[in-house]
Amino acid sequence: MKVRLHWNDDEHGAAPPYDGAAHVIVYDFDECPFCHAQTLKVRGRGIRETTHDTHTADAKTVCCDRPIGRLVVTVDTIFGIEEDERVLQGMCRVY
Repeated sequence: MKVRLHWNDDEHGAAPPYDGAAHVIVYDFDECPFCHAQTLKVRGRGIRETTHDTHTADAKTVCCDRPIGRLVVTVDTIFGIEEDERVLQGMCRVY
């Protein structure tokens, strides 16, 4: 899994979340650009686009709840996100 924050025409890396995490830590920032909190923690606000292997969501800071670009998560998949979901729900296809 690769997690990136797209903000101000730049791409910033983020640490992959642990299972059940409510946010990710963006390690390219020393502090929040808005409230200057020591660690920039960002959460996605609903998936707005899904492609073969990528989810994109609007991002907000955890510390001051301000919009901060887009959170882009690329997952490891062989058949694609949609097909993987079908298989996990027991609706696999026979080819």
